[in-house]
Parts: sequence; structure tokens; C-alpha cells
Amino acid sequence: MGRALAGRAPLTPAVVPTFHRVLPSAECVVGPPGETEFLAVQVGAADVLVTRMAAGHVVAFAADCPHQQTPLEGASFFEGKLRCGRHLYLYDLETGENVLPARDSSPEALRRLKPGYLPIHRVEERDGWIWVAEAPEPAPPCYDPAAERPLPAGSPPPPVVAPRPAAAAPGQAGGEPIVHQPESLDVRVGEEFQLVLATTPKPAHMWRSAVLAAGVAVVSEAFAPDQPPRHIARLVAHAPGEVEVRFTYGTPWGATPVETRSFLVRVAP
Repeated sequence: MGRALAGRAPLTPAVVPTFHRVLPSAECVVGPPGETEFLAVQVGAADVLVTRMAAGHVVAFAADCPHQQTPLEGASFFEGKLRCGRHLYLYDLETGENVLPARDSSPEALRRLKPGYLPIHRVEERDGWIWVAEAPEPAPPCYDPAAERPLPAGSPPPPVVAPRPAAAAPGQAGGEPIVHQPESLDVRVGEEFQLVLATTPKPAHMWRSAVLAAGVAVVSEAFAPDQPPRHIARLVAHAPGEVEVRFTYGTPWGATPVETRSFLVRVAP
């Protein structure tokens, strides 16, 4: 019979992950530029999304955004990171780390934004099939759940963050927003029309619309990865009159938009 060696802790047996065969490799392909296809699969009791990256490898991750548990089917890629379509949070698909807003937020803001981390599932591709581990990988080392919890009652206020040493330029974070002169266009009741805005794919930034009166409704909005890239909004006119449609460019958590564009839509009967 063997005996334990003095001064050494007993070895912990390695945990072998359980893999599930989820779909043929041929069904998971790289989408066209600017388009992302996520395939929903069931891995044990977990809902998981699978996609093939531009480099050729397959990644798998939780089907819901950890921020507010909203579905990630409408997410997209930005510089290799997963961008949630609801609040534009960015997640690293190798580790699950939240890149934005976590790396760009003060401690007090992080407690309010609560980005969490994205559960990542290990993937193996063999014999023409994609296999996904049932249990997600551990949380990334940088994730600290205490940093996202509210401060206990009676805790001292967080330290005041020093202002920027220099004023930011207009249109940059912290600077004066760019406000363009309103543009006008004429449409008729029942007509569907487009508004096209030039854009820059900055991390976690996008155009968002607001219709300031009844009579016009937004049908859809989408980022078009053209050269140069554009934001395209489709709208439809329902009633005669004048309606202002305003677009703001910035992050969902930013207090002030970086840029604002307005359109005065005149709807004729």
C-alpha cells in the first residue's frame, strides 16, 4: 500500500467536462461582412448560442446578456468582441470579460451599470460535428462581483473622480456635443422612407432615434458596413402634419450625446 508523501497536499482529480454534440460543422459558417448568424442550441439545461468567427474557429456562449438577461440573437461583432444590441455592452468571447463599459467606468458607475460577465462554453470540433461543453468556463479573473453590488447602508461616499486634465474636443466623450442644423423633407401619408446618417463604428456608440410627435413611426434601424459606414432608419408616415425626428449618437450610459441630427418631416395627405 502506498503512503502519502510528507508536506504534499493530496491531488485533486481533474474535472473532465461533459460535451454535447450540437450540430454539424457545415451548418455553422462565417457570415457575409457586416452580418452575424448565431445558432441557438440546447446544451444540457443551458440555452447557448454558437457562431463561427472570421478566423474560422467556433465560439459558444450564453444566449442571454448578463446585464439584464435580454436575448443576444440581435447582437453583432465589433473588432472581434460581442456587442449586445440592446445597450451596446461589449464582451470578450475568449474569456467572457465585459470590455465596455467596465473598462471605461468609474467605480460608482460600475455599481449602477452592472455589466457582469458573459458565460463562455468550451467548443471542440471533430468528425464533422461541433461539440459544446455543458458547464461554462469559470468567470474571468478580472471579474469582481463585489464591484457591482450596491454599497452597504452607511458606507462613506465614493471618492470624487478628478476632472479631465484637458477639455475634450467637440464630438468626443466629455466634450461639447455636435448639433447639426435640422434638415427637412416632404412625404405623403402611407409612404415609407429612409433617413441615412453617416456614422463611425466607435466602441459601444450608435445612433438612436426619437420621434417627437405622432404621425411618423420608425419601422427599423440598422448599421450598414459600407464605405463609409452608415446608419439607415426606415420610417412610415401615418398622418398629415409636421414631425421632428431626432437622432442622437453616443453610448447608452452616457449622460450627453456626442452628436445630434434632426429632420423635420412634412407629411402631406
